[in-house]
Amino acid sequence: MLEVGNVRVHGTSINETQIAHIVENDFTLPPPPQWTTVTYDKILADGVQNFHVEIIFGLLLLLLLVITCCIGILYLKR
Repeated sequence: MLEVGNVRVHGTSINETQIAHIVENDFTLPPPPQWTTVTYDKILADGVQNFHVEIIFGLLLLLLLVITCCIGILYLKR
């Protein structure tokens, strides 16, 4: 068995052309994924936008909590 990089070849007869082909294929990198083309400014803008949504959602949850507490207090007082 001959091991070249991450490729293992079983058998005893292997020539230099096959080794070169294996080594060439072993070091080829895949194309970068699409999300790497997003710029830092775009990420920052999305983050700020999401932050506004989180603030609004948090305020709505706080309002719901206050309403629930008021209903509970009124229920306990009667």
